[in-house]
Amino acid sequence: MLERCRARGVEVVCVNPMLVHRGREEEDFTRDRSDFKDSTIHRPRVADRHCYVPYALEGHWCRLRHLGARRNDQLVESSAARRCLRDLLECVWPAVLATASKPLESTTWRAAMAVSCDPGEIVAMGYDAFFAAVGVELTRWGGQRRNRRILGAIWAAAQAPGGVERERPAALERASFAVGDWRRALDQLDDVEARMLAVLDDLA
Repeated sequence: MLERCRARGVEVVCVNPMLVHRGREEEDFTRDRSDFKDSTIHRPRVADRHCYVPYALEGHWCRLRHLGARRNDQLVESSAARRCLRDLLECVWPAVLATASKPLESTTWRAAMAVSCDPGEIVAMGYDAFFAAVGVELTRWGGQRRNRRILGAIWAAAQAPGGVERERPAALERASFAVGDWRRALDQLDDVEARMLAVLDDLA
């Protein structure tokens, strides 16, 4: 739209959407929209210079805008996977959510769920093997030291998982998918943020 207008010699300005929203309320146009009524809202704000001239994105700024959109997508993906994991565990293994004050913030807890979301598998592994497997997985989640208290609580929770037993196998399989989706989204988020920082460095 911007390029088409400028090609015809028409200059374009943008008005802050919040000002337009407030102006619509002041004129009581909240339930009625039309080009004519919208123009009566925009006109005084443009006359008072409560507007700005848009610019065409190019080069580094264009790339930064698109990387920002990609970052937002990964934040949405990460949040969705995290909520899905919590919802599923609340249904079929609620005891594991009580193993830390903020379990989904704990790198030890995240690594343990990446090893296995199935309490039966964890018990079958034995504590020592489970402890070692969490240590291998921990670095992928940005952790350095395993929290023995949390791992001990997860081990105990695996003995008595609670929740809806008949749905447990299927829901825990889905929970493992959610953990994988969460990890991939976080990896992609790290990648896109590194790219954004590189662009900012190029822009000094």
